[in-house]
Amino acid sequence: ADVPGTQTIYRFNRLIHEQREALTNGESLAEAAILESPLNVQLAGAIQAPSGDDVHKREAAARQLAVPRHLDEFHGLYAAFCRSGYPCDVVDENLLLNDELPGRIKLLVLPGIGAVSDRLAEKLRQFVSEGGRLLATFDTSLFDEQGARRKDFALADVFGVRVQGDL
Repeated sequence: ADVPGTQTIYRFNRLIHEQREALTNGESLAEAAILESPLNVQLAGAIQAPSGDDVHKREAAARQLAVPRHLDEFHGLYAAFCRSGYPCDVVDENLLLNDELPGRIKLLVLPGIGAVSDRLAEKLRQFVSEGGRLLATFDTSLFDEQGARRKDFALADVFGVRVQGDL
């Protein structure tokens, strides 16, 4: 209990308790959100590393999501938003799939979300058609919900890019 870190936690919790009425029932003002993908987290746990030779690595990369990037990119972008002071929310795929994404969200960040279902791709397409903006990284939407590589991005029409060969 005498450790400085523990004392800070006690003070912080006391502050929250004393100010609970002011801190309750608040609403986020963020217009940006980072998409957290339970699907990509699940796939990341299921991916087996390809064998050590280059032929098998290339085959694995061509057919399935071989290098899960979602969590690393998610944490990096979340830290960048927090450190910048720019308000953002964290939302998961289910909010979009259930049409529950808050209307105030104008920017949706898709960090390393390689695997995207056709249904989620359609919801993201709808978000953009209604005036929303996407910021996507690397191979977002290049794989289906099973982790199998598509011939092109599911969101190629939204991104304005097409796959022209190996990544």
